[in-house]
Amino acid sequence: MSRNVSPIDGDVYRRPPLPRGERLLLGVPSLLLGVLPTFAPQATARALGLAGVVPAYAVRAAGVRELVVAAAFLRGRSTGWLWGFVGQDALDLPVLVWLLTTGRGEGSRLRRALAGYVAMAAVDVSTAAIQDLVPRRRQRRAAAPLVPSEPSSAL
Repeated sequence: MSRNVSPIDGDVYRRPPLPRGERLLLGVPSLLLGVLPTFAPQATARALGLAGVVPAYAVRAAGVRELVVAAAFLRGRSTGWLWGFVGQDALDLPVLVWLLTTGRGEGSRLRRALAGYVAMAAVDVSTAAIQDLVPRRRQRRAAAPLVPSEPSSAL
């Protein structure tokens, strides 16, 4: 049984969807952040100070992942995709910190990129956590249609 279905009355409880403006405010920048690495991975690596350090296919894969999560978030009604953004941050931040601490890449560009990424991660985590605090609304299940009983043939 789904965790959104009450075991007592069978009603469904769902969080209200994010308003369209908030959804666009979070999803469109994410789409834009996925386009550049997907279609210009070497330019993206240079801009981040990672030219020659991170292969183009890894940068492109990160861009595609960003596009997929952003598109699913923008298309879907579920706020669960907010945690998809947080998951991406959880994958990328340790890699960027490791690259910075091991002296790989161009330090000043990498530090600026990391600062921007930490700011975006803070927005992602806080938005997802706040949305999880929104109470779920009760949506009654439709009543089963009444079917006339079969006439008794035992008479």
